[in-house]
Amino acid sequence: MDGFRQGQILAEPEHVKEASRTYELLSADALSIGRSAELIAYILKELKR
Repeated sequence: MDGFRQGQILAEPEHVKEASRTYELLSADALSIGRSAELIAYILKELKR
């Protein structure tokens, strides 16, 4: 697996597991594409005020 921290290759099972778990946590907490677009549009609108 490509390293998520420094562009390194991960081969050790515990490192792969850590990277996968981190990705899962970030994915679970991320906004959907639609909500992200809405938030960006809202912020841009507010910045133009």
